[in-house]
Amino acid sequence: MWRGPRIRLAVALAVVCFNAWVVVHFHDQFWWAPDEGNYAHVAERVLNGEVLHADVQDIHPGYVNFVNAAALGLFGRELVSMRYPLVILGVVQCAIIFAILAPVGLVAAAAGATIITALGFVQFLNPTAHWYALFLVILLAGVLQARWRHARWRLDAVGAIVVATLMFRQLSGVFVAMGAITFLLLEPSGDLPDRPTALTARPWAARGLIAVMLLGLAGYLVRATEQVGWLLFGIWPLLLLLWAARSTRMSNRDVVSMVLVLARGGVAAALPLVLYHAAHRSLGAWYQDTVIAATQFPRMPFFERMNYGDHLVNAVRSAAGSGVPGALNGVFWVLLTVMAVVVGCLLLMQIVRSDRGDSSEAPPALPILAVFYAVVSVHYQIPIYLTYTAGLSLVALIWLARGARSVIAGGVALAAIALYYHAGQPLSRGLGGATAGQRPDLVAARSLPRVGLRIEPADIELYGALITLIQHEVPTGSTIFAVPSHAELYFLADRPNPFPFFNTALGVRTEGDLATVLSTLERDPPTLVFYDRQDKYNTRESRAIIAQVKATFETLPPIGQFEIFRRPGHSVAARPAAQSSRE
Repeated sequence: MWRGPRIRLAVALAVVCFNAWVVVHFHDQFWWAPDEGNYAHVAERVLNGEVLHADVQDIHPGYVNFVNAAALGLFGRELVSMRYPLVILGVVQCAIIFAILAPVGLVAAAAGATIITALGFVQFLNPTAHWYALFLVILLAGVLQARWRHARWRLDAVGAIVVATLMFRQLSGVFVAMGAITFLLLEPSGDLPDRPTALTARPWAARGLIAVMLLGLAGYLVRATEQVGWLLFGIWPLLLLLWAARSTRMSNRDVVSMVLVLARGGVAAALPLVLYHAAHRSLGAWYQDTVIAATQFPRMPFFERMNYGDHLVNAVRSAAGSGVPGALNGVFWVLLTVMAVVVGCLLLMQIVRSDRGDSSEAPPALPILAVFYAVVSVHYQIPIYLTYTAGLSLVALIWLARGARSVIAGGVALAAIALYYHAGQPLSRGLGGATAGQRPDLVAARSLPRVGLRIEPADIELYGALITLIQHEVPTGSTIFAVPSHAELYFLADRPNPFPFFNTALGVRTEGDLATVLSTLERDPPTLVFYDRQDKYNTRESRAIIAQVKATFETLPPIGQFEIFRRPGHSVAARPAAQSSRE
């Protein structure tokens, strides 16, 4: 009864409708104000005509900024507007996953489509480039796994998707490129003879390409993680690359041809950004921000304080020593953390077994991409970074398990826990709260301008006081300055930033940068300066900036965690009472 085309269509429509309801239901819940504010601030400045990277700094290559700018322009200048494109993509990607898993079975396809939604955007409702990268890797899996192996445009499409991912987030694009190239090198060619020839017995070009990927990935892992990160995420793509080096039979000529066609598609994907910067004479600034600044940006101390080993220990303790919610969520986080290990092991076993049997069988695109994409979670070892990749890994596990009922049931259970305990939940819960499955109340932020979200009452109170102060003290068009970050203040209060950067850790990295900022503060000071002493992005330079501000500006009473300073000689009426509510 599950095989008729009408049944398949009905199930597909029901699954897409359900997942659309889930994404729409959660889309306006929760915020992480500093991060969301960064995206909104850059997008609005681009929308106002400033040139990305020349007038406003960001280390993202650009597509995420233009998508966010377009969303603000189309749907209104509110934070919620930047979520609408991701709502649409969330519905589309669940349909793609359904199509990819349909050959495994309709139940597997329905489960996979729901899992990618439950463990996706709704887990961290933020217009981050990560969610666009996830959509593109799912789209790439669909292209590679579809029956278009000999279509002329296939490699062009692969190159375009890979470079588009790179243009949203560089590191994600690199991992996706590695996964796509590994799949293509393992894919059997119908043109190869049964017996190796001189061209196929020594595929030096393919192995050289693999060696470059091996060295690059190993170098990144050495810099970015420790033994636990290697075991959970790093070793599996490295082993896959080693197997590919042993197994590939692609001729040198075919490798060169493949790379050229991939590059052709990639050029097409990058061309809009190249033309934009060429027209604005900002190619050098683009390169400086997205290559030099991005690669030279030091790993801040907070990166090293977080690791999945501690997270696993806490999750196991919660599973063993808490009530039912704690036990469910402890198991949930343990399984999400080790998901990449399970997928890596199963994938390698299946590829080795397939190679010993029918070598004409195509390798599984989705699991290969998932193994490489899982390395994204290494960058910052917190639960949020797990959700960027765990959903894809779990879907890959369903594929590898051939739709086994136990795997589907387990996956659906994890999706249910994710939706009930974690979707749309604030970061104020902390790691302990996330492990225990706490669910703080959220309310509509109707009193805050330019928001349109449901957030915690404490945040409404805090930002209400800050915005009231800014609007009272700072005339329209006059500047404010947030140190080291908190660009949400510029956006919510609709007051300009006097500098190209939104984060001093990114924009003030040299003595020359610091001298320029200090000179501006002296020559043309902003009306108000806000300083968050607790911010994780504080550096020696941000402290030097605040030292000068404290020496020359008037100190106002603090609001929440913010120390506040007013430009010398600036006089206004008495401060409104609303600002003192969180002093």
